[in-house]
This record gives sequence, structure tokens and C-alpha cells, in this order.
Amino acid sequence: MKALIIDDHPIFSDGLRLLLRTLGIAQDIETCTDSTQALHLLQHQAFDLILMDLHMPVLDGYAATAKIRQWQTQQHQS
Repeated sequence: MKALIIDDHPIFSDGLRLLLRTLGIAQDIETCTDSTQALHLLQHQAFDLILMDLHMPVLDGYAATAKIRQWQTQQHQS
């Protein structure tokens, strides 16, 4: 499984990455420290699982989720 972790706290992201690997949930794991980085990455890669902090600077998780859903809807309609 390919996973993406989006969180502005590196210690939390690192711990979550270790947990996902240890439990065998995902081995291929990318991390981003903000939603704008994640949106750029998502335009070029697909992920099976996205774990995102809802409270982040620049673009919060709620707005980022809405953009991701809108982008995915447009991709499936094409």
C-alpha cells in the first residue's frame, strides 16, 4: 500500500510512518509538511491512503481535502 502523511509536526509524521511500517499497513510512505506540497505531489502520484492533519498553516486539512476531492472528480470525468 502506498501512503501519504500530511502534517506540519515532523515528530508525529515520523512516528506515524514507523507505526504504518511496523504494522505492515504500508511500506511506501511519502510525507509532506503542508497541504500545498501535498497537492503538488498528488498531481503526479496516486496514493492508497492519505492521512492529513486538519489544523495546518497556509491551507488547512478541510480545504485541502475539498481540493483533492474536486481534482479527483475532474480526473474521473475526463
